[in-house]
Amino acid sequence: MLAMGVVLALALCVSAAAEEVDEDALEERLTGEWYWKLHPDGYAIVTGTVYGVNRPLHYEKEEPLVMPAELDGYPVRVVGSMAFFMAPWADLILPEGLTTIQKRAFDETSITSVYIPSTVTTIEHGAFSWSTMPCFEVSERNPYYQVIDNMLITADGKDLIAHGAWGSDYTIVVPDGVETIGENAFSCTGASKIILPDGVKTIEDHAFSDRSIDVNIPASVQSIGCGVLSRGNVTFDGLPQSVDAYSL
Repeated sequence: MLAMGVVLALALCVSAAAEEVDEDALEERLTGEWYWKLHPDGYAIVTGTVYGVNRPLHYEKEEPLVMPAELDGYPVRVVGSMAFFMAPWADLILPEGLTTIQKRAFDETSITSVYIPSTVTTIEHGAFSWSTMPCFEVSERNPYYQVIDNMLITADGKDLIAHGAWGSDYTIVVPDGVETIGENAFSCTGASKIILPDGVKTIEDHAFSDRSIDVNIPASVQSIGCGVLSRGNVTFDGLPQSVDAYSL
């Protein structure tokens, strides 16, 4: 009976841990310049600022906007989806203690640069979709991410998250070792050509969707997502094993 009780207790714990929190249903709060939500686990999810689209103020200062490490005593752990949608100001410094940047957090932003602290462990693919941001900076103490030629890449060199926007009509050379081109990774680069290395296996949704780009898909690619082939001059060294029905 004791053993059965232990098993039941463990099962209940696993079930509770697996239950996802509906962040959309959480109440939004405002502290100073920051909109945020309180997660049931006791940390803050930043959902925006008073500056920007559908917000009451415009950021008119020359210095960077610095996100606080705490809001009303709760540690800031997450930058939520769409938090900086079309944000118009210059530089943003994210705080130590932050762990997660959600998908589309910087959707269509024109922020000049983002500083990513040492504590960030998760940047979801598509976090910088359609962003015209020209510069990423990652703390040298961050063991999870790096920047190579303005490409935000995981520390193991396998996942390319995003590329900043640099002028126009230039060539991007993706480093050897990259296996996944993340969603919207090159959505606003301004590049005219992208050179992918042999070894790339996955190209996610809308990876090259900003303009006409010349890109050759190496034979190592196994999967191509939605909208990847909708723009530009795409050629193939071999046929992928899987192509999304809406890749065109």
